[in-house]
Amino acid sequence: MTAKSTVRLLAILFPFVLGACLQAQWIHERTKGIPRTADGKANISAPTPRTADGKPDLSGLWTLVGGGGDGIKKQLKPSEIQPWAEKLAKEREENLGSDSPGVQCLPSGFIGFGLVKIVQTPGLILMLTEDLSYRQIFTDGRDLPKDPNPAWMGYSVGHWEGDTLVVESTGYNDHTPIDAGYPHTEQMRMTERYRRTDFGHLSADVTISDPAIYAKPIRSKLDGLFTADTDLIEYVCAENEKDRAHLVGHKSDTKRSVKVPAELLSKYVGTYMFRTKDLGFPGPEFIPVNIALENGALEVAVAGLGKQSLTALSETRFTDEAIGVFEFRSNDQGEVTHMVVEAPGGEFTATRRQPPVLRVTLFDRTGNAVTQLGEPRVDAQPALSPDGTRVAAVKKAPDGDGQIWVYNVSTGQSTRITENGPARSSPVWSPDGTEIAYVTNSVVYRKASDGSGAETLIYSHPPGAGVFLTSWSPDGRLCLWSGDSLFIVPVRGEGKPFSLDQARGGSLSPDGRYLAYSSNASGEWAVYIKDLQSDAAPTRVSQEPAAGGVFWRKDGKELFYLSIAAGQAVVAAKVEFSPALAINSTTRLFPVSGIPGPNQLSNVAASDGQHFVFQVLSPNSGARQ
Repeated sequence: MTAKSTVRLLAILFPFVLGACLQAQWIHERTKGIPRTADGKANISAPTPRTADGKPDLSGLWTLVGGGGDGIKKQLKPSEIQPWAEKLAKEREENLGSDSPGVQCLPSGFIGFGLVKIVQTPGLILMLTEDLSYRQIFTDGRDLPKDPNPAWMGYSVGHWEGDTLVVESTGYNDHTPIDAGYPHTEQMRMTERYRRTDFGHLSADVTISDPAIYAKPIRSKLDGLFTADTDLIEYVCAENEKDRAHLVGHKSDTKRSVKVPAELLSKYVGTYMFRTKDLGFPGPEFIPVNIALENGALEVAVAGLGKQSLTALSETRFTDEAIGVFEFRSNDQGEVTHMVVEAPGGEFTATRRQPPVLRVTLFDRTGNAVTQLGEPRVDAQPALSPDGTRVAAVKKAPDGDGQIWVYNVSTGQSTRITENGPARSSPVWSPDGTEIAYVTNSVVYRKASDGSGAETLIYSHPPGAGVFLTSWSPDGRLCLWSGDSLFIVPVRGEGKPFSLDQARGGSLSPDGRYLAYSSNASGEWAVYIKDLQSDAAPTRVSQEPAAGGVFWRKDGKELFYLSIAAGQAVVAAKVEFSPALAINSTTRLFPVSGIPGPNQLSNVAASDGQHFVFQVLSPNSGARQ
């Protein structure tokens, strides 16, 4: 396997980041001066390192990948894109990206994927990559130039807003596409907001504005994992370059495509894992490739980056716009186990990650499984009604979209709440159980819990990061979080949302005065209570690491949350408010296992605190099947 064939595979999977060149060998050098666990590995959960002036220190070697989200085609309507830009993107798609800067061994213009070294000094931050590209971010207080000389890497200045590094960039030339072949002008401006949430994790929210082409800003997200015990190795793209001659053909050459039934396509949906050693670079052990089904066709997304459509060549073989061939292979029992990508330079095999069998399960306070509802792996994000008699959940269709259904706990009978259309998610119950709120494309709606009537708009959140509802308070406010911030919005009427940074999973006390939430501001996830009528520091509830599932009993005397110390468990905290807010005791009620996305949990408990609902692995025996 050669370095060039590795780059070619990455170009096929996401050609717009071809500049993130990676190679088939790496340095093994122990990184000095970093926190480590007992087994000698980097302690990625350790607190965020800081500079002498108290700011987070972003320095280190990072493996950066996309943090999910939709590309330009999903964020913008055709009418919001200039026709000439739409035409150019289609031409580039038809030509399979053969004229992209990466194919020509030119800079990609954006450092944001692959192995990146960040060097932070008092007035300058450097970003270095293995293909000899570099980026300077000036943090010495200077302004952006008024008439910059157009350059491949642009011109960047940064400043700190609390623990967030805000980077403003301009001065890019117009030679680099920004997504799926879509162009930009020299007037493009990019804003990035970087946060190092603990020692081993970095995230960035990216906004690109170019009003000359796009009517709205384009948003994306980056995630970074600290990569220890290795270093950059020089890579020169043009040295011994032999791939370009193989980049021939057009997308229309795939007219030989065949029609494959959605029932068969759905069998290929899932996550496939490439070993990074097979691809030839350090960092995380695996790179995930997600296969989804949308509008009757398969889509591929690598490491959380934008999706690309696959064209069926047969019932098992598919191709994308860069003439990579994806073949799905099965075992003797007919189960899909592998995906093989055929690319110039060789074949690359990804192993299918078998999804865990998760089931919506109702527990009593002692941890006994009372009943199971819905279908395994199909129903998710359960929320228990205040009286404990119904469960709202997201039922996923074969094409991946989800709709809200309600299950009767006693009979298991289901009622569909939302109709076909955009995917709905994150249901929460109104305090009286008559309505359910949910999210569609960053917009929050409510609808009657029996499915009658039309849905009503509650709140529109700026697009970008996902939106997760966590509670609906008795005084008519919703708690939700997005990115690294928690928001409180009114269900009815006008009102400015309240926001709290570095917080998730919020729940308001029955009287609306106290906000319970989870945060990792201290360097580890924990549950806190904040008095919204006081400037006093929040009170820490959990002494052990905890995240999500935060829910008040209806009298406010107990607060429930999910402990993540030594396995997941439901914990009840006894709360006193007089003469002052105090946590009298915490009791571990029962263990649970395999709960995905604990910060996304909403109505985990009935209002009396006697029953709980989770989507879990292997619940206790005795539940009704």
